[in-house]
Amino acid sequence: MKRWMTAAVVVLLTSCTGAGSLLGDLRVGWRFENAASCDDAKVSFVEVLVTNEDGGVKEFDQAFDCLDDGAIITDLLPGTYTVTLNGLDSGCYTRY
Repeated sequence: MKRWMTAAVVVLLTSCTGAGSLLGDLRVGWRFENAASCDDAKVSFVEVLVTNEDGGVKEFDQAFDCLDDGAIITDLLPGTYTVTLNGLDSGCYTRY
């Protein structure tokens, strides 16, 4: 049985003080199919991986408390990114 975690991803562009460049903030939220809460889904942490598709460089890799319901990744350079979320249990095993 395949389990799904739904993510809401929003990219916010903000101006930077250096050389007129733009840096973006990425806001990510999560919830679980057929589960009312993180406890119901047996997920303790959500690992957020952000990879720049221009060269496959991993820009960000961090786990957040599932109860936070989201995270903000700041100061991303302009580009195309792949965002991957993994729902981890208390032993850091992937459940979603």
